[in-house]
Amino acid sequence: MVRQVITFLCLLLFMAGCDPIQDAATPLALQNEVARRNAKAYADKFKAMSPTEHLKQAQALSIRDPETIRHLKAIPNDAPERLEADKIVAQIKKGEDEDRKEEAKRKREQAVRDKNAPILERQRFAKEYEHGLLKQMMDVHVSTTGKEHNVLKIRYVLMNRPLVYNLWNNEDYKTKLIMMGFEKLICTDGYDNTWSIKLK
Repeated sequence: MVRQVITFLCLLLFMAGCDPIQDAATPLALQNEVARRNAKAYADKFKAMSPTEHLKQAQALSIRDPETIRHLKAIPNDAPERLEADKIVAQIKKGEDEDRKEEAKRKREQAVRDKNAPILERQRFAKEYEHGLLKQMMDVHVSTTGKEHNVLKIRYVLMNRPLVYNLWNNEDYKTKLIMMGFEKLICTDGYDNTWSIKLK
């Protein structure tokens, strides 16, 4: 029933001189045609503008608007408005230079943050490690040393060979230190006994 109604409606439209399929595309075709005509009208209007009109339009726009420089470039070199136009161009270039410097500064700062991120992570690990041991009633001092803070130092007055042995042979513990970028583990009792273990 629905198909018959649709067929009947299409037949009526066809008899009235309408093509449903063609008409469905008409709105898009009209939009494209309107856009083309508007673009041509704007281009014609732009070409017809006097140097004074170009200058006024540029002054009314933001110096960061691409249309600003377009209007300024349209002013002939021998026009009286060229001097004022060049001043605005200089302001635009100055703003672009400042933007480039700011972007370069931002990239340098980001590079420093990226470089320091692993160091900060190792320092944070040492502090949390120490706090965890203190909560277990163990008077342990944990710190990082080295230029890149890639040496983990554990100072514990009861540090001994069995404890160091078990730390070294704990694969999960050793893997975690290596993944965090630690290259050496130093265990000491703070007096005469110190063990230095290369992780890499």
